[in-house]
Amino acid sequence: MSKLFAGFGQAVITPDRPFPMAGFDLRKDVATGIHDPLYVRAVWLQTGGQDERFSTGSLADGTSVLFLELDLLGTSDYFCREIEAAVKEEFPEIGEISVGAIHTHAAPQSVFQTLACYDRGYSDWVIRRILEAVSAAQEDIHPVKAAFQETRAQAVGSYRDVSRDESWFSMPVRTIWLDRLEEKSATAESRGPIALTLFACHPTVLNEKNLQISRDLVWGWDEAIRALAVQKGKPVPQVLFMNSACADISTRYTRKEASFREALRMGCLLAEQTDTAPEELEWAEEAVLSHHSFEVTIPAAKSFDEDQKKQVLVYLEQKIETCGDEAQKREYTSCRSVLQRPGYGKNLPLDAKITLIGLDLFVPEDNGSKYKKVIRKDTYVYICLPFEYPQKDAVRFAGEVQMKTGRIALIRCYAGGYEGYLPSGRPLDQDSGYEDMASHYRADAKEILEERIKDELQNLQ
Repeated sequence: MSKLFAGFGQAVITPDRPFPMAGFDLRKDVATGIHDPLYVRAVWLQTGGQDERFSTGSLADGTSVLFLELDLLGTSDYFCREIEAAVKEEFPEIGEISVGAIHTHAAPQSVFQTLACYDRGYSDWVIRRILEAVSAAQEDIHPVKAAFQETRAQAVGSYRDVSRDESWFSMPVRTIWLDRLEEKSATAESRGPIALTLFACHPTVLNEKNLQISRDLVWGWDEAIRALAVQKGKPVPQVLFMNSACADISTRYTRKEASFREALRMGCLLAEQTDTAPEELEWAEEAVLSHHSFEVTIPAAKSFDEDQKKQVLVYLEQKIETCGDEAQKREYTSCRSVLQRPGYGKNLPLDAKITLIGLDLFVPEDNGSKYKKVIRKDTYVYICLPFEYPQKDAVRFAGEVQMKTGRIALIRCYAGGYEGYLPSGRPLDQDSGYEDMASHYRADAKEILEERIKDELQNLQ
């Protein structure tokens, strides 16, 4: 184990011209304005090596991981590889680069190279902005203490693949806090701790009628965190928001309307329910950081044939016509949109990159003795997936990981690519949910993925 260092940086990636917006099949118009900026946020995490600004040694001596999160719907595997190559060329000392997206449905879709709206110029500009954020994170590197926090937020997310009466969900919010051990300058006094915050909800308060660029729910949450810190006279946290397993979770049954006012109201709910005092946490000043990446082949699904598709579309039209709950009706309209997509059913196997990032924190415990110090080791693993993964399955799988390895599994989705939904495992039929109809993969895809991850965890040293 060794000392832990961290740095935070960010840069704006808001486009300077109208682009088609990602996330909703029913939305055809381009963005007409900008409600709030989009960012790339970077957290450079380092153990082992010493930052020469604080003590002796070279920064390149230790183990380092870079977390990148973009305020986009997703990032294709192609775009992720471009980002990783550019960052590696500029910062070769970084051991592992994990690129993710918050999954806002109010961002441009022009970073997906397979789409007609792909814009090479915008993608290249985003990469340049990413390099600026990473440079800022490197410049910010400082010794930190770390603590894990898990809270629950009510009345924000809901299960969206069931009826309203069955949809209640207590949303887990898991954060690794990284707080400064010493200041580098007077200007650092106002900088709050870094927070790697993992949440499990489609951040979609806004719907397909919105034509304003925005981070949506994450914008409301970020604004509320800032306001709450100022109100309490505390430094404002530097938060890198990461989306977790939320294929079956959204604000479908909890939002009162699809508006920015509602995104802010729900953001306030999140900030108030996840706020904490530093003295309530158990801090570690020493850690072990590790990482391991591998590829796994996910077999392709057999979708409805043309005759089956026509029959299911007729069935969905009847459901849409007779459903009295507007929120529940969205499930049927979303399924219909999937079947009407150009190229529906042209599924191919996928070689998916999976990244595991281990973090062991060594927490001193008070055993009542001033001579012998007791150290408790808390172990975590970020499992970074390029998929939309159901929360129900994530709870089960995290338990299996902890039973096998002793590590608390922090499942990060939309990371290393954006490869769509993993299926539920149930046979595909007219009553299948949106996630199954939209999935490109065979019914046993989750089982294949999970078994491989459990095998590969032994390589995380």
